[in-house]
Amino acid sequence: PDLYTYSITQKRGGPIPTKLKLDKSDMFTVGEFLAVDAPKSANEPVFDNLLVEKHFGGAIWYAPLLLADGVSIEDLQIKGKIYAQICDPSNCFPPRDFPFTATLGKS
Repeated sequence: PDLYTYSITQKRGGPIPTKLKLDKSDMFTVGEFLAVDAPKSANEPVFDNLLVEKHFGGAIWYAPLLLADGVSIEDLQIKGKIYAQICDPSNCFPPRDFPFTATLGKS
């Protein structure tokens, strides 16, 4: 619960925003990502009082997904990376890519 990362909407001039990067595919297109829960926002003196947006204890993002004709959702795999900097109350770790593979099924 003490760990946090920065939002995907973090403004320039401050900490490194989280980035969601999907591998290219002709099986689908993805719309704009949004956070399920809004980040906690506060002005940070370290960044010249810039409004800094943090997600504590994890974050979930979603985006609309449009499948290409003939693609079965049961066979779909979405691969990509989340580029994020993880911090605790004392320090921040170097930002890095966290690879993932998402699969979907019947809903």
